[in-house]
Amino acid sequence: MTEHEQPDTAAAFRHLARRFAAAATDAQAHELFSAAFGLQPARHAHLTHIDDELISSARSWAEAPPVKVPPHLRKIDKDYLGTVGKVRDVEPLRRKRKADERRELTDSGPIRISTLGQLDDDTLRELLDVIGRALGNKPDDTGTRTAVHGHVEVSLRVAGGVATIETPSGTFTGPDFLIDVRRSGER
Repeated sequence: MTEHEQPDTAAAFRHLARRFAAAATDAQAHELFSAAFGLQPARHAHLTHIDDELISSARSWAEAPPVKVPPHLRKIDKDYLGTVGKVRDVEPLRRKRKADERRELTDSGPIRISTLGQLDDDTLRELLDVIGRALGNKPDDTGTRTAVHGHVEVSLRVAGGVATIETPSGTFTGPDFLIDVRRSGER
């Protein structure tokens, strides 16, 4: 393009649309999107509320209480404008938080499944696996069924009623149980 030619934005977007249509796989389309628009995950995507169980995922971000964002993520440094900062890998932090949640569950005492409200898909699968293991065992004199799952011992009693758990994939509904998760050998 010479200095007197004007860029034809519409033509550029039509060309890009043809390239998207020609992409053989979703992965290729995502790679093209990243190359064309240069968008990367937000540096603050791993931040959550102090007690995010109290905040419904269906609640609008505009209505939810604010999340504390560290000053270094808010800082605009004029020397770095126009460059893309390196995005740190937050997967270890997510794994640590998930382990903390499991540890919190094992320290919380008996809880009704109906009080859990929301879980991610992997946690729900793990919960259903634990419940299935416990239901596969005979109840004791009190009606409690026990199973060992990894390093935890799970006690399960019928609580009556229905439990509904929301996940990113949909809604799970089933019988409500009182579940007590403890580290093996703590009883």
